[in-house]
Amino acid sequence: MFRLARSIVRPLQQHYYQNASRSQAFYMQRFSYHSLFINPPVHEVPELTTQRITEIFAADIGQAKEYSAEGLKLTAERREALMKLLPAADEQLPPRTMKDSFVTAIVPLKSQPEIRERYVTADGRVRIGRLLEDMDVFAVFCCFRHILNPKSVGHKNPYSVVTALVDSIYITNDMMKNSEDVRLSGHVTYAGKSSMEVCIVVDQKDDQGVYQKSFDAVFLMVARDPMNRGSARINPLVAETPEEQAFLKMGVARQQIRRGEEEENIFKKSPNEEERKIIHDRFIEKMNQTLAGATPTNSKRMKDSVLKTVLICQPQVQ
Repeated sequence: MFRLARSIVRPLQQHYYQNASRSQAFYMQRFSYHSLFINPPVHEVPELTTQRITEIFAADIGQAKEYSAEGLKLTAERREALMKLLPAADEQLPPRTMKDSFVTAIVPLKSQPEIRERYVTADGRVRIGRLLEDMDVFAVFCCFRHILNPKSVGHKNPYSVVTALVDSIYITNDMMKNSEDVRLSGHVTYAGKSSMEVCIVVDQKDDQGVYQKSFDAVFLMVARDPMNRGSARINPLVAETPEEQAFLKMGVARQQIRRGEEEENIFKKSPNEEERKIIHDRFIEKMNQTLAGATPTNSKRMKDSVLKTVLICQPQVQ
């Protein structure tokens, strides 16, 4: 589902990031966005559900009526016909604001008990993997709310939106209740030529009925043409107030950090002299331990990790 998750941060890991060799300014740039600019209503329960979002996608984008060769061919022909609806120039797309893409939805664990079984772990907690799937779909939905293409009004949506990467996930509560609805809130926080950053907050009511945050996540999404052959232009993101402008600047800074890290990718740039020395020193250290017959620190022998016929028996598949 996700091509890359750069970091998953739990509360006990905050100390590491705050005391790492990188500067505090870098830490604030990378992790200061763990809240939305537009906060969800304090007590309001959204009517929109994650199941309804899936139905909206099917109606707005279209999908194969049947997964046969003929059905898939027909869907491809229809998507190909939508290519002409894509904007030919940036000027054809009106500016958008964060409130245009802001939306809240729920995973109805309480209000629709029939779907609860899909989300329950063997020990009665909520399956984090299921929520990550919902967050991924929800991020796409936020992007579709941001995109406003006058040429496609009244037609099927010509855009495809894919997940480029999950920038970070900050977990404040991984002991969520399976008997209470889970709320997702999010909006676009950065927009480039075809890429969009989406910030998502996941929360759930506590025993007093007050929403408590469980996740903060930042997704980087990319708009593609109907056939997913190339990128597609998207609306620019603009600010209406100085406060919004300051918030959007943080999104731009995060994108610059991502680009910088991409340039330093080991697949693009070979290690420098200092890095080569570190690699060599560690290699010699491990070799010395191996030759002495000892197991290297924080290591295990392959024979100690052999598993056979291991199944995770979730309630859904019992």
